[in-house]
Amino acid sequence: MSSSGLDSNGKNFTVFFGVSLPLAFACVLYLKSAGVSDANLVVLLTLTARIAFLIYLLVFIARPLRQLLPTDLSKWLLAECRSLGIAFAAVHTVHLGLILTRHDVESLFDRPLIGTAFGATAYLLMYLMLLTSFDAPARRIGPKNWRRLHKTGLYFIGFVFFATLLPEPGEPVYTFDRAWLYTLTGLAVVVRLTAWFAARQRGRR
Repeated sequence: MSSSGLDSNGKNFTVFFGVSLPLAFACVLYLKSAGVSDANLVVLLTLTARIAFLIYLLVFIARPLRQLLPTDLSKWLLAECRSLGIAFAAVHTVHLGLILTRHDVESLFDRPLIGTAFGATAYLLMYLMLLTSFDAPARRIGPKNWRRLHKTGLYFIGFVFFATLLPEPGEPVYTFDRAWLYTLTGLAVVVRLTAWFAARQRGRR
């Protein structure tokens, strides 16, 4: 393995543990001071989900934003896309720990099967994407399969995120929390679609 590969893998580990460990420590401190209750766990679950979602949106728009606006900011965002993806996985690993703290493993399977299956698939894809962010696994699966995996994971995880924003039966359709998340999601989709149409137009010329 080349020295650049070692540097790349070292950065991946640094990002993952540099995000997950402080976040996990902060969650433990909060629960220690406020108490381990269902309400407090929901607060942390909501917070970690929202942080992960914002990181996800940055990853989602990184490439199309660079295509539309070739600025220093979009260049940096695309260059750090892998690190952002690893940070996303780190936050969602803490989120998974909070889920397992709130529910034991057996009770997770008592929940609606379709929701459990989609959530488990999203986590599986996320960890496969994390694994293949390292040099050796990425080389083993090859560039073509790497692109397929990461593109599938990007869209599937986005779908699951959006599904979690939908109101449960009996819940109000509009809340401030949902409104700003819907707005950011809509803007991200517009950016991606605009870049796609622009690329098609250039291809026709």
